[in-house]
Amino acid sequence: MLVPPGIMKVETKMINQINKFYTEHVQARKHQINKTIKEVTIIIQEILKEVELQEPRFISSLTDCNNKR
Repeated sequence: MLVPPGIMKVETKMINQINKFYTEHVQARKHQINKTIKEVTIIIQEILKEVELQEPRFISSLTDCNNKR
């Protein structure tokens, strides 16, 4: 299949732009979401511990799994 000479440049530029977008936007957003989830799970664990202290019949089953909550 013959490819016109300018197509390779356009394709390379497009791939670079997609990679740049992914790095700047998608990865940054994923990192922020993960950070928020960690903060929320810490708060939930603290609440569950307090409930467990106040009500002995309550047993929290929230546990860490591979150092992740």
